[in-house]
Amino acid sequence: MNELGLNFLDLGDSDKLPIILIHGMALDQTMWTPQIPVLKEHYRVLTYDIRGHGLSEVGDAQYTYKMFADDLKSLMDYLEMDQAVLCGLSMGRAIALRAYDMYPHRIKAMILSDARSEADSNETKYWRENSIESIKKDGLENFADEFVGNIFCQFQFQEASGSGGVNSKHRLIIFIRGISQPLSSSQMMHDKIVNSEFKIIPKAGHMSNLENLEEFNHNLLEFLEKIGF
Repeated sequence: MNELGLNFLDLGDSDKLPIILIHGMALDQTMWTPQIPVLKEHYRVLTYDIRGHGLSEVGDAQYTYKMFADDLKSLMDYLEMDQAVLCGLSMGRAIALRAYDMYPHRIKAMILSDARSEADSNETKYWRENSIESIKKDGLENFADEFVGNIFCQFQFQEASGSGGVNSKHRLIIFIRGISQPLSSSQMMHDKIVNSEFKIIPKAGHMSNLENLEEFNHNLLEFLEKIGF
């Protein structure tokens, strides 16, 4: 797939429309472990390690969201998935948005969790690029020691200036946000996008699928049932 080996799990009913779970930066597909049991009972569930994460190969090229979106499409092609529901958290939501922008006919609906709507600042882009280089050079474990503590805290917030390029009249979108996260950007995205819903997860921060998995799973299943999947 794109000449790069991606580690993935394909579970559940292969006759059902798949839901693809996309993890965040410096994590891997195991972050979705609490969601898999409840999803695979009713849906086809695909989790995978993003390029350079988990057990997927690293590659030599500069990482971009276009590259990540192309990897996702290649994985869907490999598994003969014509369409899918995408569920992305943090960096995973950015990959989902980029995939939707590039391949809208392949995306049935999206769940964007703990997402920002504003474009990355130069500082954020610099941090991400250097973080990826650090992981490639020193390994994920060393990077994780510093990073993991931060993702369970409130991220730096900047007032949103747009909806990240999403303007959907046809795709159903739900925003899931931990209550301790700043709400303005996710709320603004919801306000700008037709056919979207907005949910707040109590007792949760940036990692809402882990910090309050029962409430996260409830909202996830409710949304999927509501849109008929």
